[in-house]
Amino acid sequence: MTVETHDQIVTRWYQENAEKQLQTTYPAHAQSFILDVGAYHGKWALEMFQKYRCGGIAIEPVTEAYQIAQRNLASTRIGVEHCALAGHTGLGEIACLEDGSSFHQKSEKTQAVALYQLADFFYSRKYSEVPQITVCKMNVEGAEFEILENLMSDNILSHKIDNLQIQWHPVVDQYQARRAEISKFLSRTHELTYCFD
Repeated sequence: MTVETHDQIVTRWYQENAEKQLQTTYPAHAQSFILDVGAYHGKWALEMFQKYRCGGIAIEPVTEAYQIAQRNLASTRIGVEHCALAGHTGLGEIACLEDGSSFHQKSEKTQAVALYQLADFFYSRKYSEVPQITVCKMNVEGAEFEILENLMSDNILSHKIDNLQIQWHPVVDQYQARRAEISKFLSRTHELTYCFD
């Protein structure tokens, strides 16, 4: 069996028009709440709003991208927050690499950023609890592992997030084992609808 490279998977993603066919196809509606983690310029959140008129939050840690996302989402019901989700609450330093900005890569340009566990993020914004999230899109260049591992221990995944769209990045130690463990946990409460790798 031939294993596809990351570039081959990305090419197939665009050839099969998966971005249009899959990325915004969810049982959402105007009362839905979405969470865009690693929003970059807010493109996905904007498309979800245009399709469903839903509300939600887009989270983007890099200042320049955050400002663009704010402009792009200004006329929607989706708020934009300048921080990052992580496995712990505190401060971190992110490598600024445009749409590949990451805590797991190196760059001459870095930026300090506030980090939040998911529950701490909502409580800090004066929510009484984590809202029911129709879909959480996560494209965070390797931070998905610590975020999801934290959510597993917090029981938030099974009770508060109906659908997860995760872009996996093989940039962390024990990538295969950690992904397998997270996937096994998710299989108890969520159904895999598509996978591009």
